[in-house]
Amino acid sequence: MALKILVLFFMLGCLPALGQSNSQKRFISLASKAHSKKEYEKSNGYISKAYNIKKTRGVPSRVLYLYAVNLQKLGKHKASIYYFNRMIKKGYLKAHVKAIKMLQADEVDGDEIPKLLNATYFYMAQSYYAIFASTDDKLYAERAKKFFKICDDSGFNDRCYDFIENINAKLDVIQKSKKSFEFFVYAGRIMFNDRVKIKNNDTGNSATILSATDGLCYGAGLRLQNYFKGWQFSGCAYSGYAGVNGEIDSTTYKQLGVPIAGLYAEGGYFWRTDSESTRLGVSVPVFYRSGLYSQPSGYSIEGARNTSFGLAVSTGFQLPLVELEIKLANMQETNLAMMNLILNF
Repeated sequence: MALKILVLFFMLGCLPALGQSNSQKRFISLASKAHSKKEYEKSNGYISKAYNIKKTRGVPSRVLYLYAVNLQKLGKHKASIYYFNRMIKKGYLKAHVKAIKMLQADEVDGDEIPKLLNATYFYMAQSYYAIFASTDDKLYAERAKKFFKICDDSGFNDRCYDFIENINAKLDVIQKSKKSFEFFVYAGRIMFNDRVKIKNNDTGNSATILSATDGLCYGAGLRLQNYFKGWQFSGCAYSGYAGVNGEIDSTTYKQLGVPIAGLYAEGGYFWRTDSESTRLGVSVPVFYRSGLYSQPSGYSIEGARNTSFGLAVSTGFQLPLVELEIKLANMQETNLAMMNLILNF
């Protein structure tokens, strides 16, 4: 409301000095009245009839101000900024230079800044803010902050501080949304249960036996991520020992210390919680396992080498130096658990 009164005060109170003819005075009066009724397009139409607005040299600074305010209200922010700048250059250049110097020295004095110039800063800041909100261009954010800070330090409008806080919050989101690559290496423990078949070579009978493996894995990976989420691709080589146990033809087959080796690779997506130190992920793993199972006389082991795929879920916790990751996966007949220590680069 204060800004509306300011517009009318400067326009209606200075009409005798603005026009070069009665016709111009009449159009400017009509423009002021249209502005007060929020008929901004109509207001600028009257101004264009009074002056050649494209040639700002011959247009009074206060008329330029009203024209620019109307454009700002209409959402034509870049055009509004242009005419505000022309208005400052034409009538308030010295005061503007002084205001910028006070800002740089962090010594803004509202009494030293003309009210109309302060209002200009407020409208320009809003236009820069609107452009920034639609483009995420940091240049417009910094310009908006500059003019909002002048208005805030001079006590012109209580909303200026809130605008600055909103800009800083949005800049923070933009920064956190930037994607980057992160390489990592890891080492950990791998445990999985899967199944192999033992077959009687004479009768053709077969039975499924359980194989439980415990080993170590060493791998590396790459993330494409921002602060909130990202993609991850990784793989590791592992080795360990398995214990197998089962029964066929009423005979128990059991073997301990079976050498096992293989590869684990996956690609997936992850999210970070409100705390950057926690990560939740889901992935599609491909698992290859090879085992040196002994074969009793008259029997053979099927599935000593096997490839499977499925679904995995994981969670990661950032520790002081490394990240702790816990992963669970189901890949057809293989159930797997991993606990890794990850070093990010």
